Amino acid sequence: MNNHTIRARNLRLGRAAADVLAAMRDGQTLRFEFCRTGARWFLSGGRSVDDRAARLVIINPEIVGEADSLFPGLATSQTYHVKWSPSDDNRQEESATR
Repeated sequence: MNNHTIRARNLRLGRAAADVLAAMRDGQTLRFEFCRTGARWFLSGGRSVDDRAARLVIINPEIVGEADSLFPGLATSQTYHVKWSPSDDNRQEESATR
């Protein structure tokens, strides 16, 4: 694999993670489940998410897990969302008054 191929793959992965973050900032949650074909990630709107992109998203400090792992002690939650902050309410109020 040459540098151009690696760079292109990383750009696609970064774009995919950015798209997922944008959807989550708009209120969707990122979910993780096991099914017959194995583990899968998807947004609450139904869109599938690549495993590598999802793992990039969940390490973002803006994203928090629900602490709803299937088995106690597992590191991976089943649901992730954008961390709420009081400034979020202020931004919503400002945009509503415009």
